[in-house]
Amino acid sequence: MIAFQIKDLRCGHCASKTNRALRDADPQARVYFDVPALRVEIDAGYADTAELSEAITAAGYTPVPV
Repeated sequence: MIAFQIKDLRCGHCASKTNRALRDADPQARVYFDVPALRVEIDAGYADTAELSEAITAAGYTPVPV
């Protein structure tokens, strides 16, 4: 399981946008959001931490590995 703290994740729309970016980077990934905790956990299919971090950044958010 790969986890990131995303301090600029504010709402369901942010989570949806981030989810799409993560699924584009790794279609096999399972993504779990805890919006109040500003956290996302990813059960990656084949992408590594760097690739997932890049996908979140490309979506406009700032991931910090946990």
